[in-house]
Amino acid sequence: MDPKNPIEAVQEIARTVGGKIEEIGLFEDHGFATMSFDLPADHWLYQENPEHPPAPFLMGTDNPLREPLARAIRQAGIYAIRATTNSGKIDDYDPDAWLQNLVVGMLGYWTPDGYSHLEEF
Repeated sequence: MDPKNPIEAVQEIARTVGGKIEEIGLFEDHGFATMSFDLPADHWLYQENPEHPPAPFLMGTDNPLREPLARAIRQAGIYAIRATTNSGKIDDYDPDAWLQNLVVGMLGYWTPDGYSHLEEF
């Protein structure tokens, strides 16, 4: 491996950690790489489901708040799936990223006021 070749360096990192390079590129002043990894065997996704859901906001159908909250949760879930899969363009996505995006969909961004403030850049 040529220590001055950044692409070879990234490929060596991928081999060492068992990752798969999805995309790699070099520009005059910088480069980038995207690498994916299999989930570890002990990841929460592979654990057995408990008998009952955690239901931290448990409410039955007789509660008038249930339907509006269910609609809001569905909308947050739709946002999370779109954000995690780049609007359906990514088939193999990270379930932990999906959960993070669900939290953002329900509560807003991880900022003091919950907004992204992208317009400031």
